[in-house]
Amino acid sequence: MNTIPNIHAMIVAAGRGSRFGASIAKQYTMLEGQTLLQHSVARLAYSDYIDKCLLVISADDSTAQQLEFALPVRYAVGGAERWQSVQSGVEAISQTGADDSDLVLIHDAARPAVPSSDIDQVIEAAMLEPYGAILATPVPIR
Repeated sequence: MNTIPNIHAMIVAAGRGSRFGASIAKQYTMLEGQTLLQHSVARLAYSDYIDKCLLVISADDSTAQQLEFALPVRYAVGGAERWQSVQSGVEAISQTGADDSDLVLIHDAARPAVPSSDIDQVIEAAMLEPYGAILATPVPIR
């Protein structure tokens, strides 16, 4: 019997965006009336595989919880480095009773332009591989 695993969507949004050079964290930059974080959640909402999202935010983030999102969200506190935020998110997902056969989709808050079809394709690829899948786009060399 081939069953579809539970898909846990996680958006890592604990960064400060210091290299971005703005006075606010990059994920809260406004684009067409919404933050990049809201756009990223909305993009995930297009997937038939995703019905909720875990947002990993910094401990002092007071912005995310004031926003409205296209999916139900819950929160985890991230770390100083991206890997620490991902680890914190995976631990939070595990604490909700996730199974070893479940899949975790990890996305960056400041990357809202990922095509919806790519989200579904990487999930479907991960379902076929014992170690998951990664979405990457070739960069043209000039």
